[in-house]
Amino acid sequence: MAGWSAKGQTYWWLAALAVSVLPTGWRELYDLFTDDRNGLYESGHFLAGFECVGSLEWQIELWRLPGYRLLIDRPYLVVGTAFAVWWFTRRRAAGWAGALVLGTVTLADPALLGYDVLRWGPQCARFWRPLSGDSVLWQVIAVMPAVLMVAAVYRPGLRALRVAVCVVVLGSVFTVGADQGHRGQLVKSEKDCRSRVPGEPFPDVSRLSWRERKKAFICAAQQWGGVMAQRRIRPEADLLRDGWDTCRGKIVSVVVQGVEYLCPQVMAERKAAAARRQAEMDAIYERQRVRDEAHCKRGAPRDDAAVRRATRVMSTDESGTYYVGDGAIEDDASFKAALDEGLVAAAGNSVALLPGSDGTQFCLTVMAYRKAPPVSLKGWDRVTEVGFDSPRGKARVGALAEGDETGLPVLTVAGKGPYRLRVHVRGRDESPLQVEGPPVERHLLIVFPGKSKRPKTYKNREH
Repeated sequence: MAGWSAKGQTYWWLAALAVSVLPTGWRELYDLFTDDRNGLYESGHFLAGFECVGSLEWQIELWRLPGYRLLIDRPYLVVGTAFAVWWFTRRRAAGWAGALVLGTVTLADPALLGYDVLRWGPQCARFWRPLSGDSVLWQVIAVMPAVLMVAAVYRPGLRALRVAVCVVVLGSVFTVGADQGHRGQLVKSEKDCRSRVPGEPFPDVSRLSWRERKKAFICAAQQWGGVMAQRRIRPEADLLRDGWDTCRGKIVSVVVQGVEYLCPQVMAERKAAAARRQAEMDAIYERQRVRDEAHCKRGAPRDDAAVRRATRVMSTDESGTYYVGDGAIEDDASFKAALDEGLVAAAGNSVALLPGSDGTQFCLTVMAYRKAPPVSLKGWDRVTEVGFDSPRGKARVGALAEGDETGLPVLTVAGKGPYRLRVHVRGRDESPLQVEGPPVERHLLIVFPGKSKRPKTYKNREH
């Protein structure tokens, strides 16, 4: 048989073009009347198990190929181009070339699924997202333009064509029917997650089916039903892929919650290992803290005339400062003044002080007196005195890095009124060079009543 007439071939070409436009047109209509961008048509999304490599690494590389996604989303570009070439040249090669290109693109994903099923077993079929009712139908529709282009240029006769059409139609029916037990989208609304968002610790998942575990994971990852409940912001396929990567120990770009539902044993072992490491670090830190506290107390000056006295290890916040005042500093005037002065400055009701460098640990001793004690300069690099007011009589040392809770006593023992703060420091030039070991920098703060606000420096050997 010579084949179809020119008019008949044109009909086949127009049918191929119409079918190629159908997915795009349907997506546009769907997006126009709904805000769901995730659940209708997502051909080619694979979920990976531990062995289904075709559904993960190879499929991801396939979708990264230049132009592949464009042809998947807009098959009419291939059909329209091939139709135009055929219209002007009447060469059957245009149809065969278009069918080859489009068929290769649309059948690549199912081919990877087939490889996984043959190589690893039927369980890999569960990880292929389009393998569910409507998605399979859309996959068949995606292949139909290539079939129709072949029909337009095919010559031998109608028998082979009829057989091919019957195979495609019956295969589609049986595939869709056999796949009704699968669902492409596991979580469709917040209602599905009201009893699935986990707390701490995670519940026992041994009695949950695999499908229930995946739903619980998606609920936790998308925060359905929680305080931060929101519409889906990522496809379930991407979430599950990142979840499996996390189970494997791979680094993923987005941290997902609820991975314990996918691999409870793996995550339990990792949490136990992390807890052991944290306990070891805490023990090391505690030993260092005890050592440093003992070091600071051994070298702290003593004076029985002091009404209150305390010593501890201190560290500063990112600003590299700490302060003495009735409460949290409401403005940064004293901080700015201290930066200009180099060690200490008073502004209003607070005094800001600078250690050797940001984050430095140093020994701090505080002493409170009811009257001014004698000035002692021996052993100190610098001794400076400033005046400040204590409207509430509750001035103490504060450090932003520790939420103002330093554990040091109130220093204004005479109650409300004006006070003087005498600052003694040594080792500030050495502290930035310290890598480990007990603190080498020491501060001594002496607070006593005094009306003068004039700064006074008794000694300064710092460079």
